[in-house]
Amino acid sequence: MKKFIVALCALCLALTAQAQETSSKPMENYCTLSGQYVALSLDELNFNGIGFWFNTTFSISKDVPLFAEVGRNAQYFVTNQYNKNDYADEFEMFSLGIPVSIGYHYEVCKNFALAPYVGLNARYYLSGKVEKRNNYEYKLFDSDELDWNPFACGWQVGLKAVLFKTVSIGVQYGTDFTEMKENVDKISLLQCSLGFTL
Repeated sequence: MKKFIVALCALCLALTAQAQETSSKPMENYCTLSGQYVALSLDELNFNGIGFWFNTTFSISKDVPLFAEVGRNAQYFVTNQYNKNDYADEFEMFSLGIPVSIGYHYEVCKNFALAPYVGLNARYYLSGKVEKRNNYEYKLFDSDELDWNPFACGWQVGLKAVLFKTVSIGVQYGTDFTEMKENVDKISLLQCSLGFTL
Protein backbone atom coordinates (compact mmCIF):
# COMPACT_ATOMS: atom_id res chain seq x y z
CA MET A 1 0.00 0.00 0.00
CA LYS A 2 2.92 2.36 0.70
CA LYS A 3 4.11 1.86 -2.90
CA PHE A 4 0.66 2.89 -4.16
CA ILE A 5 0.73 6.11 -2.11
CA VAL A 6 4.28 6.96 -3.22
CA ALA A 7 3.41 6.30 -6.88
CA LEU A 8 0.28 8.45 -6.63
CA CYS A 9 2.20 11.33 -5.06
CA ALA A 10 4.84 11.07 -7.80
CA LEU A 11 2.09 11.22 -10.44
CA CYS A 12 0.64 14.35 -8.82
CA LEU A 13 4.04 16.06 -8.88
CA ALA A 14 4.66 15.09 -12.50
CA LEU A 15 1.26 16.38 -13.64
CA THR A 16 1.71 19.62 -11.72
CA ALA A 17 5.11 20.16 -13.33
CA GLN A 18 3.64 19.56 -16.78
CA ALA A 19 0.82 21.99 -16.06
CA GLN A 20 3.38 24.75 -15.49
CA GLU A 21 4.86 24.14 -18.93
CA THR A 22 1.61 24.08 -20.89
CA SER A 23 -1.51 26.22 -20.76
CA SER A 24 -4.60 24.40 -19.57
CA LYS A 25 -8.24 25.32 -19.67
CA PRO A 26 -10.12 25.31 -16.37
CA MET A 27 -12.27 22.24 -15.91
CA GLU A 28 -16.07 22.40 -15.83
CA ASN A 29 -18.04 21.91 -12.63
CA TYR A 30 -20.00 18.67 -12.36
CA CYS A 31 -21.65 16.17 -9.98
CA THR A 32 -21.05 12.42 -9.81
CA LEU A 33 -23.09 9.56 -8.35
CA SER A 34 -20.96 6.51 -7.51
CA GLY A 35 -21.31 3.00 -6.20
CA GLN A 36 -18.47 1.63 -4.06
CA TYR A 37 -16.90 -1.57 -2.90
CA VAL A 38 -15.13 -0.95 0.42
CA ALA A 39 -12.57 -3.10 2.24
CA LEU A 40 -12.23 -2.02 5.87
CA SER A 41 -9.57 -3.19 8.31
CA LEU A 42 -9.93 -2.89 12.09
CA ASP A 43 -7.58 -4.80 14.41
CA GLU A 44 -7.77 -8.41 13.23
CA LEU A 45 -11.14 -7.98 11.55
CA ASN A 46 -11.52 -7.44 7.81
CA PHE A 47 -14.83 -6.08 6.55
CA ASN A 48 -16.49 -6.05 3.17
CA GLY A 49 -18.75 -3.15 2.48
CA ILE A 50 -20.80 -1.30 -0.09
CA GLY A 51 -21.43 2.40 -0.38
CA PHE A 52 -23.07 5.14 -2.36
CA TRP A 53 -21.30 8.42 -2.95
CA PHE A 54 -22.53 11.77 -4.31
CA ASN A 55 -19.74 14.23 -5.21
CA THR A 56 -19.79 17.85 -6.26
CA THR A 57 -16.63 18.81 -8.16
CA PHE A 58 -15.74 22.39 -9.04
CA SER A 59 -12.77 24.25 -10.49
CA ILE A 60 -10.60 26.35 -8.16
CA SER A 61 -8.20 27.84 -10.74
CA LYS A 62 -8.58 29.69 -14.04
CA ASP A 63 -5.13 28.74 -15.31
CA VAL A 64 -4.59 25.18 -14.04
CA PRO A 65 -7.23 22.39 -13.88
CA LEU A 66 -7.15 22.09 -10.10
CA PHE A 67 -10.41 21.04 -8.49
CA ALA A 68 -12.04 20.77 -5.09
CA GLU A 69 -14.51 18.01 -4.38
CA VAL A 70 -17.08 17.68 -1.62
CA GLY A 71 -18.80 14.33 -1.19
CA ARG A 72 -21.64 12.81 0.79
CA ASN A 73 -21.58 9.05 1.27
CA ALA A 74 -23.38 6.23 3.02
CA GLN A 75 -21.49 3.00 3.72
CA TYR A 76 -22.43 -0.39 5.18
CA PHE A 77 -19.80 -2.82 6.48
CA VAL A 78 -20.16 -6.44 7.59
CA THR A 79 -17.88 -9.31 8.58
CA ASN A 80 -18.39 -12.77 10.03
CA GLN A 81 -14.70 -13.29 10.67
CA TYR A 82 -13.91 -15.00 13.98
CA ASN A 83 -10.57 -13.93 15.46
CA LYS A 84 -8.33 -15.55 18.06
CA ASN A 85 -9.58 -13.26 20.83
CA ASP A 86 -13.16 -14.50 20.52
CA TYR A 87 -14.11 -10.99 19.47
CA ALA A 88 -17.20 -11.45 17.34
CA ASP A 89 -19.12 -13.79 15.13
CA GLU A 90 -20.89 -11.06 13.20
CA PHE A 91 -19.96 -7.42 13.10
CA GLU A 92 -21.97 -4.70 11.31
CA MET A 93 -21.61 -0.93 10.97
CA PHE A 94 -23.44 1.76 9.01
CA SER A 95 -21.98 5.25 8.54
CA LEU A 96 -22.56 8.59 6.85
CA GLY A 97 -19.54 10.61 5.75
CA ILE A 98 -18.37 13.88 4.22
CA PRO A 99 -15.04 13.68 2.34
CA VAL A 100 -13.36 16.85 1.05
CA SER A 101 -10.54 16.61 -1.48
CA ILE A 102 -8.28 18.70 -3.70
CA GLY A 103 -6.92 17.28 -6.94
CA TYR A 104 -5.67 17.78 -10.47
CA HIS A 105 -7.67 16.96 -13.62
CA TYR A 106 -5.25 15.93 -16.38
CA GLU A 107 -6.66 15.28 -19.86
CA VAL A 108 -4.62 12.49 -21.43
CA CYS A 109 -6.71 12.77 -24.60
CA LYS A 110 -10.12 14.06 -25.62
CA ASN A 111 -12.11 11.23 -24.00
CA PHE A 112 -9.79 10.17 -21.19
CA ALA A 113 -8.56 12.02 -18.11
CA LEU A 114 -6.77 11.17 -14.87
CA ALA A 115 -7.62 12.90 -11.59
CA PRO A 116 -5.33 12.24 -8.61
CA TYR A 117 -6.46 13.80 -5.33
CA VAL A 118 -5.81 14.04 -1.58
CA GLY A 119 -8.14 15.09 1.19
CA LEU A 120 -9.76 14.73 4.59
CA ASN A 121 -13.01 13.12 5.68
CA ALA A 122 -15.40 12.93 8.60
CA ARG A 123 -17.76 10.02 9.32
CA TYR A 124 -20.50 9.34 11.82
CA TYR A 125 -21.62 5.78 12.56
CA LEU A 126 -25.39 5.71 12.88
CA SER A 127 -25.45 2.09 13.99
CA GLY A 128 -23.20 -0.84 14.78
CA LYS A 129 -23.51 -4.18 16.48
CA VAL A 130 -21.56 -7.26 17.46
CA GLU A 131 -23.32 -10.62 17.69
CA LYS A 132 -21.45 -13.24 19.72
CA ARG A 133 -21.61 -16.97 19.17
CA ASN A 134 -23.91 -17.32 22.17
CA ASN A 135 -26.41 -15.14 20.26
CA TYR A 136 -25.82 -12.24 22.63
CA GLU A 137 -25.83 -8.91 20.81
CA TYR A 138 -23.86 -5.80 21.75
CA LYS A 139 -24.59 -2.31 20.47
CA LEU A 140 -21.29 -0.66 19.61
CA PHE A 141 -22.15 3.00 20.00
CA ASP A 142 -24.92 3.14 22.59
CA SER A 143 -23.87 0.47 25.06
CA ASP A 144 -22.13 0.94 28.42
CA GLU A 145 -20.37 -2.37 27.85
CA LEU A 146 -18.58 -1.30 24.64
CA ASP A 147 -19.04 2.48 24.36
CA TRP A 148 -17.30 3.02 21.00
CA ASN A 149 -16.83 6.51 19.59
CA PRO A 150 -19.28 6.97 16.69
CA PHE A 151 -17.38 9.93 15.20
CA ALA A 152 -14.26 9.44 13.07
CA CYS A 153 -12.07 11.64 10.91
CA GLY A 154 -9.17 10.73 8.66
CA TRP A 155 -7.33 11.30 5.39
CA GLN A 156 -7.55 9.83 1.90
CA VAL A 157 -5.52 9.72 -1.30
CA GLY A 158 -6.93 8.45 -4.58
CA LEU A 159 -6.95 8.36 -8.34
CA LYS A 160 -9.90 8.55 -10.76
CA ALA A 161 -9.96 7.75 -14.44
CA VAL A 162 -12.65 9.73 -16.29
CA LEU A 163 -13.94 8.28 -19.58
CA PHE A 164 -15.89 10.31 -22.14
CA LYS A 165 -16.50 12.92 -19.40
CA THR A 166 -19.36 10.77 -18.10
CA VAL A 167 -17.93 7.62 -16.46
CA SER A 168 -15.35 7.54 -13.66
CA ILE A 169 -13.47 4.58 -12.21
CA GLY A 170 -11.57 5.22 -9.00
CA VAL A 171 -9.45 3.71 -6.26
CA GLN A 172 -8.85 5.34 -2.87
CA TYR A 173 -6.99 4.50 0.32
CA GLY A 174 -7.00 6.19 3.71
CA THR A 175 -6.81 5.78 7.46
CA ASP A 176 -8.41 7.47 10.44
CA PHE A 177 -6.75 9.96 12.76
CA THR A 178 -9.12 9.05 15.57
CA GLU A 179 -9.55 5.81 17.51
CA MET A 180 -12.97 4.23 17.86
CA LYS A 181 -12.00 2.85 21.26
CA GLU A 182 -8.96 2.72 23.50
CA ASN A 183 -6.54 -0.09 22.56
CA VAL A 184 -8.32 -0.62 19.23
CA ASP A 185 -6.41 0.06 16.01
CA LYS A 186 -7.42 2.94 13.78
CA ILE A 187 -9.59 2.03 10.82
CA SER A 188 -8.08 1.83 7.31
CA LEU A 189 -10.22 1.87 4.17
CA LEU A 190 -9.57 0.75 0.59
CA GLN A 191 -12.34 1.82 -1.78
CA CYS A 192 -13.06 1.07 -5.44
CA SER A 193 -15.79 3.06 -7.16
CA LEU A 194 -17.74 3.33 -10.39
CA GLY A 195 -19.45 6.65 -10.99
CA PHE A 196 -21.54 8.50 -13.54
CA THR A 197 -21.62 12.24 -14.15
CA LEU A 198 -25.02 13.81 -13.67
